[in-house]
Amino acid sequence: SEDNDLVEISPTMCVFANENARKNRSTTRSVVDSIHMRKYREYSPWSTNGAWVVAHLDATYDMVGNTNLKSAIDTLKTAIASHCIVRPSGNSDDEAFLIPSFRDNTASTSTIIDKWNQLRVVLFDFYNIFESRNFFYFGHGDSGLIGDELGNYISANNLFNALHTRENQRHSYRFVFLFACNTANGNLSESFGIPKKDIEQQDFLLNGSRPRAFVGMNDEYPIAYEVFNPLNDSTKFYVDTNTIDFISWFENQWVGYTPISLSQAIEDAKNLSELDDERFDLITIYGDKSLTFNGHNSAGIIGH
Repeated sequence: SEDNDLVEISPTMCVFANENARKNRSTTRSVVDSIHMRKYREYSPWSTNGAWVVAHLDATYDMVGNTNLKSAIDTLKTAIASHCIVRPSGNSDDEAFLIPSFRDNTASTSTIIDKWNQLRVVLFDFYNIFESRNFFYFGHGDSGLIGDELGNYISANNLFNALHTRENQRHSYRFVFLFACNTANGNLSESFGIPKKDIEQQDFLLNGSRPRAFVGMNDEYPIAYEVFNPLNDSTKFYVDTNTIDFISWFENQWVGYTPISLSQAIEDAKNLSELDDERFDLITIYGDKSLTFNGHNSAGIIGH
């Protein structure tokens, strides 16, 4: 049942990486099996260009550096919005949709629940107005869900049922980036209609499928580090600045008018932000690594 997807999520968002991190996970690079790919074939045209969903769970609320992290995600949303429709709306045109932390005393539980419901509406595209086909999320997660510490969550089962991605790919996503712990494990990728393996763009096209890609973390991502001050016997958490810079450089490299492949943009962002290998090795790509920001995101059967 869907209740089985519920897990306890650390309120410090995986501050320390698991010592048993699965860094050596490999993905298949063989010729695509036509039987496997058949379920990813598209049968209905997109009625509009693919819209975006951008959401930020304020998981690092009250940590040093959280303002800079929020600014980086807001800038990413604004850059995307200069090319595509982005939902849900933030507090202003320059802000990403923000789901408050339970530690934020100014946000009521009902407000937080309402924010998750707003995200579900656009992510599941219940009203099919702008056809959400791309999703960037920053926050808590695990192998079967994204969610918060209060028990609000969106599971892979929810997505399979809402998007009908178990059957005929009625509503596959073109691109998904879940910047959250363990999201490359389990079946979140497939719940968005994205194969959990490396697939060349030409193999998608030969199969009659729109090229698509998923980015997630293959273990716990250490978003922050702890600093103890012996002078006043206090502890503070600091958001990793290189991770903030990575998000900024990813936006700078991938979102724009000059096409660059997803894998190259992530590699460039890693080098420009000086993100350490421990964190970088957690980032996993499934599907078409050559996908560009606007590639194959237009209306029709297969976008160009």
